[in-house]
Amino acid sequence: MDYRINSQALPRYLVLGMVGTVAVLLLVIIGYLMAANYSQREAQLQTLEAEFDAALHAQLQASIETVREQASFVFDRAESILRQEAREQVNQAHSIASALYRRERWRLPDSEVQALILAALRDQRFFNGRGYFFVDDGKGWSLLSPVIPSVEGTNQLEHSDPLMRQSTRAILDTVANHEGAGFVSYDWYVPGGDGAKAQKITYVRRFDPYGWILGTGDYVFRIREDLKALVLDRLDRLERDGQTFLAVLDGRGKVVRYPSITLPDGGVRAVQALQDAGNLRPLLERSQMSSEGFIETRWRHPVSGELAPVLLRAENLPMADWVLVSGIFPEDAGQQLQQQWTQMRDGLRQNIYRLLVALGVAALITLLLSLVYARWLRRLFRQYQSSIDRSQEALERNSRQLQLSARVFEAAREGIIISDAGNRILAVNGAYSQITGYVADEAVGRDPGFMGSGRHDKAFYQKLWQELHRDGHWQGEVWNRRKSGEIYPQWLSISVCRNAAGDVENYIATLSDISEHKRVEERLSYLANFDPLTDLPNRRMLEERISQAVALSRRHPEIGFALLLVGIDRLEYINDSLGHATGDRVLQQLAQRLRHQVRAEDTVFRLGGDVFAVLVQDGHSMFEVAGLARRLLKHLSEPLRQSGVDLVMTQSIGIAAFPADGENVETLLSNAAAALHHAKAQGRNRSQFFTREINDSLAQRLQMEQALRQALANDELSLNYQPQYRLSDGALIGCEVLLRWHSAELGPVGPDRFVPLAEETGMIGAIGHWVLRSACLQAALWRAQGLEIPVAVNVSACQLTPGLVNEVAGALAETRLPAGLLTLELTETVLMQRQDETRALLHELRALGVGLAMDDFGTGYSSLAYLKRFPIDKLKIDRAFVHGLPADGDGCAIIRAVLEVARHLGLATVAEGIETPEQHAFLNGIGCEEGQGYLFARPLPVDAMTDLLLAARAQEVEPALCQGSSR
Repeated sequence: MDYRINSQALPRYLVLGMVGTVAVLLLVIIGYLMAANYSQREAQLQTLEAEFDAALHAQLQASIETVREQASFVFDRAESILRQEAREQVNQAHSIASALYRRERWRLPDSEVQALILAALRDQRFFNGRGYFFVDDGKGWSLLSPVIPSVEGTNQLEHSDPLMRQSTRAILDTVANHEGAGFVSYDWYVPGGDGAKAQKITYVRRFDPYGWILGTGDYVFRIREDLKALVLDRLDRLERDGQTFLAVLDGRGKVVRYPSITLPDGGVRAVQALQDAGNLRPLLERSQMSSEGFIETRWRHPVSGELAPVLLRAENLPMADWVLVSGIFPEDAGQQLQQQWTQMRDGLRQNIYRLLVALGVAALITLLLSLVYARWLRRLFRQYQSSIDRSQEALERNSRQLQLSARVFEAAREGIIISDAGNRILAVNGAYSQITGYVADEAVGRDPGFMGSGRHDKAFYQKLWQELHRDGHWQGEVWNRRKSGEIYPQWLSISVCRNAAGDVENYIATLSDISEHKRVEERLSYLANFDPLTDLPNRRMLEERISQAVALSRRHPEIGFALLLVGIDRLEYINDSLGHATGDRVLQQLAQRLRHQVRAEDTVFRLGGDVFAVLVQDGHSMFEVAGLARRLLKHLSEPLRQSGVDLVMTQSIGIAAFPADGENVETLLSNAAAALHHAKAQGRNRSQFFTREINDSLAQRLQMEQALRQALANDELSLNYQPQYRLSDGALIGCEVLLRWHSAELGPVGPDRFVPLAEETGMIGAIGHWVLRSACLQAALWRAQGLEIPVAVNVSACQLTPGLVNEVAGALAETRLPAGLLTLELTETVLMQRQDETRALLHELRALGVGLAMDDFGTGYSSLAYLKRFPIDKLKIDRAFVHGLPADGDGCAIIRAVLEVARHLGLATVAEGIETPEQHAFLNGIGCEEGQGYLFARPLPVDAMTDLLLAARAQEVEPALCQGSSR
């Protein structure tokens, strides 16, 4: 026999070797698979049993913890609930009394109105029938006491019971505050308690028309008893939603709540074993002694009637004086475990049968195919290498695609979960672990529901799965729980993957943490409705509240309201001098003061800048609103300590009332703002109700503003000139430029009216530029005529900017006027603003050669430090000090002091408003150098001023000619 391996014999040897090898391998594989399958099933069963026991313990513990958390939450709120409901009831009683008083006081005597109010409150009941209203006359005399009628008409301050006297005195002290309301806590007799006492909380409120005290209250333990029913009701829902049953015992062992279990048909049956409280006592004692707190025993099952294992856990709830028992019948929860074991056993048998059948079929097919296989194997070998090459290329491509998919899967910033058709997790990516805190080994094989937060009910998930299977995808916002226990919001998107037959193969879910997005939304919502500096509601909230108040007042015409706009006077000076941080702290303190001065039902808002608003509701009369405004002006102006300085901030208040001053949001706000503007215009630190005269004044102001905007274009502005004289010899030495406006629409308008308007609207810049240029041009024209005279131009605070230097230089260059003939006059208020910048700016102006004068000296801050700090040439003494000379001793002393300081500092002095020869003589006698006023000349138009200059020059020439002829 030829044993050489060649192309003919090789297929035959391969066939024989393959058949023998396959047969041996089949036997080995079958044996191995059978053993491995059996071991695997045993291990799975043990794991299932361990997980089942742990799940039962966790389920009992979770039910205990859930009840504990709910009970703690409910009982901790008992006192706050009592306070809130007592306040609401008393406020309602106050509203009833107020409505009856407003309705009947004009028609009936006070005694009948009082009786009507007491009758309306007598039968009012609440707090599950326990609550009632009591009324005191404010001096200790009881007017209404429904549960103790015998004390009505008696003075409770003189009652024989010291507890009655103490509680009455506490109530009177509580309403003595400025709000006239508050809570009182004291011990009082428990009805039917044989003299026992318990804590009682009462809310009282003063009824101002009669000086009464309205009040009600209840025992804190009564509210807790009411809340126990709420906790027991929640136990019913917890019991229906799970397989555990719950029992509650009081501190004496008496059963408060009997447990029950839910039957498969939806019915409920009681657990008879717990009907006897004594049956639980030894179990509870064992539970306390056990380290784990779990008890295993046997009870008769409510459905089967047979003795069955039961697992119990008992814990004390001291807050309710309860003992909570949670239990479960493991056989009810173990049906799934039994079903899985049966499936595993049947699967093992079927696997063995299939393996045996497969072995026989494989052996038969191997023998039959070996004959055919030998014929085409030779041809197959020839193609083998090329096939290997193509396969290798395909494998490499698939490998690259799989690696790319894996990188994409891991690199995704969103968490990805892939689960099978049974919704068991197959794989998760790294982003999932970063978001949830669970690594892959902790998540794979589990239902994603283990991350649930408990915030979504069963209906939510039912709807989710319905939409998912109907549309093939679902996305939305859900709340889940991290491994750390933190509950967080996430955006979840789930897609269904189906095979060619349409069956579900996988679910793919992507999730992202939107906690930061939620925080941003909440912050934006807060910023949209509240002022972040003062934490007060903003203008948007004010408009909503006004709209609500308007709607309420239209339904109940007797209920009106008022709107107060509170403007902080001169806050900008605090910002400029002490900094914006100090200004912000001032606003925060003023906001706190506003909160403390208004009632609980009134609301304080901040509209931005230096304006607050107070919405006064509940139909207050205008006298009460005026009193509130006076109280706000008083308390808000108390000194504030900031940056080591005591600041006194004054306020202006504008008031508009509904419906007299407007029937909608826009009108009320507009009219209140108009009243505020009027209060500021009248000198600030005052309140002002809106009137039709204010409306007319605003209309006139708007008309003036519109006309002033056209004044330059229509050539309606002109300049007058106030001559200035040397007091010693009466020589004309200069003039002050004064702006005048003759409107084509309004006629002559005084500068005291239109100059502040121009500064407020920003038109002063263009007007000031025109005045400066026109004054320089006229001075240059006089100079060309040989009438050289200095001109003084007033500069507004709004013009004092770095651009002023270029503006002055440009005007001098354009008109070719020497800088020495131009003086700029500034007030002390102007110099106060931005002192460092102002000092640098004045030095630049001095460098141009122009003169600088301080106008109205003595009427502002009058600090001598300004005279040293700023490059001033001249002081102008205000007319207010000149008016009473020489009879006004104080004025004389002040002017002498100013002149003495000016002489030491080398400053020229000019007195304004000289109207009498006596004033002239006195000022000249004490050394004042220059003056202006009606004694010498009134402000003159340009032609009259030119004539005056010509006359002055002629007087100068005539003495000179006379002297020449005498020689």
